Amino acid sequence: ELSSRKSSIQQDIASFKQKIIFIDKRVPELEAEKKVATAARNFKEAARIATEAKSLCVEKENIQMEMDTATSNLEKLEEEIKGTLDKLQESEGMISLKEKELAMARYQKLLLTAATARAEKAAAQEMGDVEEANLLLAEAEAADCEAERIRSTYNFKAEDISNLRKDLVSMDLVSILDQKQLEKLDVSSSL
Repeated sequence: ELSSRKSSIQQDIASFKQKIIFIDKRVPELEAEKKVATAARNFKEAARIATEAKSLCVEKENIQMEMDTATSNLEKLEEEIKGTLDKLQESEGMISLKEKELAMARYQKLLLTAATARAEKAAAQEMGDVEEANLLLAEAEAADCEAERIRSTYNFKAEDISNLRKDLVSMDLVSILDQKQLEKLDVSSSL
């Protein structure tokens, strides 16, 4: 809308300039015609030509005022367009930032999903449920694959997720282990 208004004002200014050029050419011609009419003692024609020349000069002044107003409006409009573009760029920057934050959250969730699935797989293997272990491994691999796609898209680095635990223990496994096994598991996961 602002660009359309700008174009319209620019067209008006171009039209005003054309009219001023026409008047600037026509007034000297009328002055010459008036001199010829006066020399021929055709005072009625000379008066008519003088009136036409004056009328053109008044019209030129009015056109000049309209052009000045249009130029002022154009400057204001260009400032408004610049402000709108600045707001748009700021909004695009915020959207990009939020998209990256969302991608990071999704990436971390996928890494947790993969780690959880691996922990559950270990528990399933410990309990002898091979089919469940295979399903959990497939889930972990799918989560890893999607996490890698997100990581490469957004160029996430390892330090971006340094606070994320990678080694998890299944609650099922914790519930069947005795105290010594739990202590051993805690020492190995602390490393």
